[in-house]
Amino acid sequence: MMMFLTILGLVTLVPLILGIRKLAGDRWQVLASIPLHSNPDGTWEAGNFTWYGFISASAYALSVSVLWILLLALEFQFSEAVILITAVMAVVIPSSRKIAQWIEGRKNTFSIGAAAFVGMILCPLLLFIVSQLELYGRPLPILEATAAFTIAYSFGEGLGRLACISFGCCYGKPVDELTGIAQRIFRPFKITYNSMETRKVQYDSGYSQRPLVAIPAITAVLCTVTGLISTALFLSGNFVFALLLSLGVTQIWRFGSEFLRSDYRGDNSISAYQWMALLGLFGAIVFVSSVSTTGVVPDLDNALTMVWQPGPILVTQGLWLFIFFFMGWSDVTSSTVSLHLCRNKVEEAV
Repeated sequence: MMMFLTILGLVTLVPLILGIRKLAGDRWQVLASIPLHSNPDGTWEAGNFTWYGFISASAYALSVSVLWILLLALEFQFSEAVILITAVMAVVIPSSRKIAQWIEGRKNTFSIGAAAFVGMILCPLLLFIVSQLELYGRPLPILEATAAFTIAYSFGEGLGRLACISFGCCYGKPVDELTGIAQRIFRPFKITYNSMETRKVQYDSGYSQRPLVAIPAITAVLCTVTGLISTALFLSGNFVFALLLSLGVTQIWRFGSEFLRSDYRGDNSISAYQWMALLGLFGAIVFVSSVSTTGVVPDLDNALTMVWQPGPILVTQGLWLFIFFFMGWSDVTSSTVSLHLCRNKVEEAV
């Protein structure tokens, strides 16, 4: 187990360190520009694929990879896991946009908080329904599987916050606007963007060149470390603690951190996303109090053997591609591309 946790820690924490250090730089918003149609002057109008989409897709893929391993460790069959993962993603992914549109009144927006709230409601219900089907002649370990989903969410929330740094969204308040102990606590945890007008932090609030509370970076580290600790608890058989820790830390931090954010979250002093976090946490406590564990012992070796089969790999790759195109194509930016011939390269001798 220690070897698995060490590798998982490296796979998650190394990108976090690099992302937190680099992604606020100007070059890390647009990943690629695709020429769409030509202009009379010979340039091309182009659409943009963003690092936001690339990172979000990678976060989803990592989250689902962890989920595969944890579910297979509970002796789920591949077909059971596919049904659950596909059903959850089919609802959660579009809800990340639809609920955010409803709350914020903007068409081109996403919210992980909205997706998480829907997932917290949906996962136990789906597990109960699939368990009643008894596809393999046995009920499912509902509480244990719910813990697997909440742990996977912790990793997705953590790595996914790097996408926020890249796009300049979910940004914190200017550090110089904090007072007293809050300023002393968060002054070391700040992030500064350059003056690119295509980033939300600039076009919504004009906060370029101002040190801001690094909410996405703090969230990324906190959620990822929580995911690692919760995974260790899960693999040790402490399912209730794993569920409550992963969901408790992420949702309490979501509630509290929004008081330190400057981006638009609705018109109320306590946002709809904060209420979702509290309701989700309350629901988890009720759920844990009313559902018992089954005594299943996680089999990590079996899970690591099964996860390298073609099925889980292809499903995860397909999810990555879908998320990249769904969240990566920018509707709020465009670009102009100028192509030219490198004559010196054409005529360069061997």
